[in-house]
Amino acid sequence: MSNPLHPPPPPPVGDPPREGREPPRLSRLWQGALFVVSLVSPACAVTYARSGNSWWLGMAAAVFGLCGSSGSLVVFSSPSNRAIEGRLVVYVAAWAALVVGGGSVGCLLTDPHGRRGMGWFLLLGCPLVALVPCAMLRMRRKIGELGVERLKEYIADTVFFQCIMGALPPMVYLSSETTQCIFSHASHLGSINSVCGGMIVPSTSISYMLTILLITHLVILPVTATSATRWQLASFSGLPLKLRAQMTLAGIAGFGNVALFGLMGDGEATRFMHALFYVSFWALTTAALVEVFWIVFRGGGGGGGARGGTVELLDKVRESGSFGA
Repeated sequence: MSNPLHPPPPPPVGDPPREGREPPRLSRLWQGALFVVSLVSPACAVTYARSGNSWWLGMAAAVFGLCGSSGSLVVFSSPSNRAIEGRLVVYVAAWAALVVGGGSVGCLLTDPHGRRGMGWFLLLGCPLVALVPCAMLRMRRKIGELGVERLKEYIADTVFFQCIMGALPPMVYLSSETTQCIFSHASHLGSINSVCGGMIVPSTSISYMLTILLITHLVILPVTATSATRWQLASFSGLPLKLRAQMTLAGIAGFGNVALFGLMGDGEATRFMHALFYVSFWALTTAALVEVFWIVFRGGGGGGGARGGTVELLDKVRESGSFGA
């Protein structure tokens, strides 16, 4: 029994959340809104698989980046709450399975105007349906090990201001332009690609790049141990092979999306635009997955009870002009 005249000292700032205390989390209002938004793309994909109407595929693609980003923010809006881990794994796996499965079934089976190449491309993503939920769970646990004050800072600065307020509006803008074209051709009987493909393919690719950047900032930077000085990044010297490969892939994807932005317009998407989309997609996906699995299976990062190696190093940029020691 504790002495009321000498109460026990408060726990250190870096201690993880204790049982019985509500873990730091984003407002339930924001969580609910993000959850609802994230369901639009899988709902459109399932409708496309059942109806075979490519209009629904266009809608699913147009909002894919926005919905995927919203779903990622739902998962990491309360990273220290392990009581909901099972539901989050089911949510992520179901979301990915519905998008990939609905799109592939429609393109290969039910849509008379379906692009079989796109259907097989989506089927190649099936292994990710099993891997991504497990990897995201491990990353979520690593972030959840940060102290209470660090978690509050992570949720307020990274999740809310930088991701919700900063990253989602550009995706909304890209999606709105594309959906405007799709809705204006709602009565079109042929493939939606023939009238709006020139808008759908570039906006989907650019939104996916923004999604990868959001996930990098939301998931990877707080726990990664990868670091480099600005001179190493500029001169490409002294960098580990992994980081060189990732920078090369990111550069390829960046140039591809710049080209797609210049080609964006009404009409059918050309083969060249589809090729740029595929190259950019796999370049970004490979670069991000390499870092995620490097952290998960090599034990890198973990934050060390703080905001994470790279997040603290980003603070040092403003003071010493480097991304690492």
